[in-house]
Amino acid sequence: MKFPYTRIGRAAPAILSAFPERPFISLPLLKFGIRYKDKSLKLSALVDSGADVSLFPMDIAEALEINLSKAGSFSLISVSGQAITVKLHEIEMMFDKYSFKIPVGFSTAAGGARNFGAAGIIGHRGFFDRFIVSFHSKEEYFEVRDKILFQI
Repeated sequence: MKFPYTRIGRAAPAILSAFPERPFISLPLLKFGIRYKDKSLKLSALVDSGADVSLFPMDIAEALEINLSKAGSFSLISVSGQAITVKLHEIEMMFDKYSFKIPVGFSTAAGGARNFGAAGIIGHRGFFDRFIVSFHSKEEYFEVRDKILFQI
């Protein structure tokens, strides 16, 4: 399945001067649904090959009425070097014809993706280990293919 990149705005002046042929910031945002018990939401998130786990703000867990009081917690180190406390819980993710369980980290410090119109980030565990993801930045699209179809 091919998905177009989402243009989220003009590049900063320093980036524009270095890359005048790409005046916009375009990102691989995936639109999908998530569900926990009888609650569901439609979201978009950055498909992030550098993220170990998927990460969403705490208010997403609250909207799904997930009780995180007994959830396992751990710390992640952000790009800025800041430690982020994360509560891990499994939810159901749906997109295209797929529906599957995925571990998601919820954190009060995970709202940065909203700066570019996304609810969070989709990382390796549960997604990249299930799908083959390829990015085509110049053409502004990304592909998601089921690994099961490509196994011999």
